[in-house]
Amino acid sequence: MTALALGMPMNAHAAKKAAKQNFAGYLFAYFEGSGDKQEHLRFAISEDAKNWYALNDNQPVIASDTISTSGGIRDPHILRGEDGCYYIVATDMNTVKNGWKDNPGIVLMKSKDLVNWTHSKIVLKEDYKEHFSDAYWVWAPQTIYDKKAKKYIFMEYFIIEEGIMFNSILDILKEKVKEGVECRVMYDDMGSLHTLPKSYANILESYGIKAVTFNKVTPILSTIMNNRDHRKILIIDGKVAFSGGVNLADEYINKKIVHGKWLDNIIRIKGKAVDSMLVTFLTNWNALRHEDEDYRNFMVEHRVRIKDGFIVPYSETPLDFELTAQSVYMDILNRAQDYVYIMTPYLIIDEEMINCLIHTAKKGVDVKIIVPGVADKKIIHDIGESYYDQLISGGVHIYEYKPGFVHAKVFVSDDISSVVGTVNLDYRSLYLHFENAVLLYKSKKIMDIKKDFLDALDDSTLIKHARFSIVKNFLMSVLRIFASLL
Repeated sequence: MTALALGMPMNAHAAKKAAKQNFAGYLFAYFEGSGDKQEHLRFAISEDAKNWYALNDNQPVIASDTISTSGGIRDPHILRGEDGCYYIVATDMNTVKNGWKDNPGIVLMKSKDLVNWTHSKIVLKEDYKEHFSDAYWVWAPQTIYDKKAKKYIFMEYFIIEEGIMFNSILDILKEKVKEGVECRVMYDDMGSLHTLPKSYANILESYGIKAVTFNKVTPILSTIMNNRDHRKILIIDGKVAFSGGVNLADEYINKKIVHGKWLDNIIRIKGKAVDSMLVTFLTNWNALRHEDEDYRNFMVEHRVRIKDGFIVPYSETPLDFELTAQSVYMDILNRAQDYVYIMTPYLIIDEEMINCLIHTAKKGVDVKIIVPGVADKKIIHDIGESYYDQLISGGVHIYEYKPGFVHAKVFVSDDISSVVGTVNLDYRSLYLHFENAVLLYKSKKIMDIKKDFLDALDDSTLIKHARFSIVKNFLMSVLRIFASLL
């Protein structure tokens, strides 16, 4: 809002009288002119939006020097939220002190009763240097009511286990449900078979949290039981999404030590890429619940200010004829010129992937793979080790993480491309499971992922050959035939 319009009545007596009664009408936030006594917040009220009466005898209701950086505010805009609270945003500006050429900030305010206010200040060129380093003027900021804001939390995980990690998340979900936020939780029945009660979805429903178990385990033998939901997805309000290797259990945050130190990762994405993960979640959810007809109802407008390469979430499903996850990994290997660094908890691969890894190494590309030094499943680790000699002789460098278990699923190559997600280098992830991942191309964040790998490499041991006897190596090679069942 700009300054109060001329000719507007300013009857202080009438304003005081209205303030003492139960008043229903309009509230107007404004400032007056320029100067030390003018650029402060004032309020006026009206019953008909035509005749206005200033409150507090047209004196400031809050001194600007207590809420702003400059000592003044202009252009206050007030809105009442669905939660009943009042919100104000204003230009942080003092024309007497700084003139008209310096107003890089805004003031944010919140109150439940119009008397007691909390506030914060934002100077764009200081607090958001990456996007607004050259911002010098902010004019008339607006408060916008977004019906989709703070409206949902969607979660899809392979494993959920009650404990410090998930219980703290559950407490938040319970509170958000009370605030009117729609919360959905989807978890794989096989993945959580030994970590949750059989009826846990019903328990979550009793809290007001929508919940489904994916592909319920049945006593009837069926190949579909192999198709597990191995995805890890968290989406909040369509604005931010998280994925990676981390399930919702204490061992993933090293609160429960089972296989030594647990090494994992999570990636956060914002912007238009969130829509892709949203569709991935809703597709599986509606295969089970059939309640959303138009996924666009959950999408929001994304304003991209600075482009940082390409961020492409994608999913893998066993229900089509495309091997998306494997194709992405092999494409990175085939395009590599300098290096490909890989972290995977399991190494059970077919001849096509073996040949691709070796071919990449023989081109002169530095191919390094970090696998766990402490196994979570001994037989799976041993089968993985049965590949060592073939890969090592082909020029691939294999390292074992000494402190414990690597659960991260990462590819990073040439400082140009990287993948973070749920896809292991094993038969199940590449062929049988529902998976998801995020491909980064020419993004600055790739260097962070590379650093994570190199940090892990410092704690890893280079393996020079498999440590099996001839007999055991033959046995493990035979067990590869049953890789899809392991």
